[in-house]
Amino acid sequence: MIFTPEEKAEWLDACAAHLAGQPIEFRSALTGQWIDATNIEAGRPHRRKPAPAPSPKLVPLGPDDVLGCVLRLEGDSGFISIHEASYMGVQTVVGFLSYNALQYNGWQIHRVGDIEDGKPVWRRCEK
Repeated sequence: MIFTPEEKAEWLDACAAHLAGQPIEFRSALTGQWIDATNIEAGRPHRRKPAPAPSPKLVPLGPDDVLGCVLRLEGDSGFISIHEASYMGVQTVVGFLSYNALQYNGWQIHRVGDIEDGKPVWRRCEK
């Protein structure tokens, strides 16, 4: 395989990364996608595996974040109202839900007045 100067530099960088024990990838000839590699093969494009994007650090929800809001599970069309909010969680018609449950289990929240194109906007329960 003949490499362009850019591909050659990327391949040599992948070799250096592999020797240093860092993860590398190769490009599939069938799909063109980058696939994890455990070794370097001549004639196949390789690159240093890009570092994953850092995930945002979530801040715990509190009563001020949910007052005057309604909830739903992601993908549901119905919603439930919040009867009471405390520092531990919210009381709804389906029972008590902790703020962690809201934040990490796919709940969405609609805040009063959050409307786009005449439709309510649903956002993940996070901040």
